[in-house]
Amino acid sequence: MKIKKIHTITVILLAFLSLQFITSFAQTPNSVRVEGVIKPIKSDRQQRISFVKSNFKRFSFNTDSDLKFSGDIPLDKPEYFEMSGMYKLKTTCYLKPGIKVKVVIVEIARHMWDYHFIGEGITNINTYLIKKAQITKGIQKSYGEEDIYKLSGVDYLNVMNTIEKQVGALLEEMNLEPGFTKIEKEKLAQYKLNQLVQFPIVSGFMGYNTQLPDNFYDEFLSYNLNIPFSAHKKFSISKAFELQYLQMAKAKKISVFQAQKNIIKGIDYHDTKDFLIKMMSRFALSKMPSSEKYLKYVLKNVDDVDFTKDLQSKYDSISSINMGNAYPPLNNMKDLNDEYVNLSDFKGKYVFLDLWATWCGPCKAQVPYLKELEKAYHGKNIEFVSMSIDKPNAVDKWKGMVKKMELGGVQLVMDHYNKNHIDFLEHFKITGIPHFILFDPKGNVVHPDTPKPSDEALLKELFDTLKLN
Repeated sequence: MKIKKIHTITVILLAFLSLQFITSFAQTPNSVRVEGVIKPIKSDRQQRISFVKSNFKRFSFNTDSDLKFSGDIPLDKPEYFEMSGMYKLKTTCYLKPGIKVKVVIVEIARHMWDYHFIGEGITNINTYLIKKAQITKGIQKSYGEEDIYKLSGVDYLNVMNTIEKQVGALLEEMNLEPGFTKIEKEKLAQYKLNQLVQFPIVSGFMGYNTQLPDNFYDEFLSYNLNIPFSAHKKFSISKAFELQYLQMAKAKKISVFQAQKNIIKGIDYHDTKDFLIKMMSRFALSKMPSSEKYLKYVLKNVDDVDFTKDLQSKYDSISSINMGNAYPPLNNMKDLNDEYVNLSDFKGKYVFLDLWATWCGPCKAQVPYLKELEKAYHGKNIEFVSMSIDKPNAVDKWKGMVKKMELGGVQLVMDHYNKNHIDFLEHFKITGIPHFILFDPKGNVVHPDTPKPSDEALLKELFDTLKLN
């Protein structure tokens, strides 16, 4: 009843403000005039209201004793802004130059706000943006902020499809101006792709056992990479590039390197092309058979001097690492049954050693990719061994997480009181985890810092050089 009453007050207030709108206001064509008022339930504490553009440029205004604020924002074209203040006051809005905008912010429940933007050509657009946020947040909150990452890949994909469908229907229903509608359709599709990229990473980071369906990334395979680059597109661009060059390499039976170059040749936008070529620098630093040709290609095609100098320096450093040596002994690790296991027990097979810990978020984020890797090479002469570096007082937590995340392969835990284990870590200069090391069937080091399971193309190139029968 109380919220309903406040909504009624809001409607009356909006009607009053509409009557008070000064049509004779002489606004300059390269700025927007913003005048607003905050109507909290109880507090009359003054605060600072900020409008932040997509390029992170901020414009802030202090409220007066009546919680009113006003000011001019330089603006030469219509743009999205994020408006924010204290007490969870936050929303996306759309402003145009040359107009005056009235902003009414009403608290309908503790730290829950209604937003209204009144101005020529932007009133309905901002109503849409507020409803869009309500739909998106409402669907996500129905699962819980954290619980949504417990969903299977199938269910999460359905959630994203539902948001896309409902917001898309709202956009069509409101029949807004064509230019804005076109931009919003693109933003809606982009939002979905960004969420799909982040889902397995966040889910793994939080320690959940995520299973992705075969069609989870289908939309990335048809994603148009020949587009202007922007920061909010970088996740989907990088994922689409990776999936598309892998698909091309497999379909045309060409090298990954050639597939990457083929895709880049078809891109007309310098910044997008530059971003993708810089992505390829990872291959130059992988100490793979193709590393040198990647290095030459990147150095030739990137005009960022600082980047190329840094790349050359890292390449030289990695090239100095000696490989082919036998690893130091790593004995008396314990498995889940508290039985001792030695790394030498696996001689006769390649060993892909994963060093991780229960407290390491990036380690857990690699789990879905590691599972896919184990699945792809099941039955081959390679053993996937994970050694937790958790301390003795966390062994029970380690056992619980192994079961919770349904980890495969051979699961072991190191002994921090065993000098042999400490010497092993120091020998390989392990300064951070996750860290992966590859050994051959004779116990020699194949790669002291193997690419992560999420670096699928790099690992595929490495494994293709091995005799994994």
